[in-house]
Amino acid sequence: MRNVKYMIHLCPERKWYVDEFLIPKIKERGIDEKDMLLYFDERKEGYLKSLMNEMKICADIKEDTFIWHLQDDVYPRSDFYERSLSVINDYDIVCGYCNPISKFKAKSGEVAKEEMWWSFPCIGMTNYISKMFVNWWDVNWNKKKEYEMYIREKKFGDQIFRDFVNSGVLSPEPKCFNMRPVLVQSIDEIIGGSVINKSRPKFFGSSETLYFEEEIEKEFRKGVKERYKEILKERNKKNG
Repeated sequence: MRNVKYMIHLCPERKWYVDEFLIPKIKERGIDEKDMLLYFDERKEGYLKSLMNEMKICADIKEDTFIWHLQDDVYPRSDFYERSLSVINDYDIVCGYCNPISKFKAKSGEVAKEEMWWSFPCIGMTNYISKMFVNWWDVNWNKKKEYEMYIREKKFGDQIFRDFVNSGVLSPEPKCFNMRPVLVQSIDEIIGGSVINKSRPKFFGSSETLYFEEEIEKEFRKGVKERYKEILKERNKKNG
């Protein structure tokens, strides 16, 4: 059985949520803290640089390991741990979250790479895939400005990973899987909105997210909302 790690990618604005809510909830789901990795973009290096720095950490892991990448605005299902383990030995890339506007949202189970949901709030891959991604970027770094412009205009940062997987450098073809129900729910609408896409529609929690099929615990949601109000007061006071 492969080793498994859970990498949380966080920015300064979300550190309070990760420290006070997400990590405790992940532990509650049964995951040991020693199996968690954190990439803290403390200096706000930008999406591409921080993504590649995170991937380099994963690529440097020596043992055969499957790494789940989690954004700092997710809520894990009650069966998150068990189901996150259920696929790690059979697949190379697993998407654990479906953006409700994805044109592939009807596709679940084992899928071709072209039908992946490509949604970075929760995506898992082997350390080999991470290493190949870093190597591919080292060769294609001249496209940096092109990707930065795409991210600014389209607001979807996972396009770079999609281009890598579809580039043909992976041989044999990666085995891909879309998980339904999804493993996490995005809660960015109650912690200040998306960091990348401020105009993202408020479809989270709507009927479109039927893939989650589990309500976020009311006490958890209430606690997050109340804490966020306190955070806003602290920030406003600090900014005068």
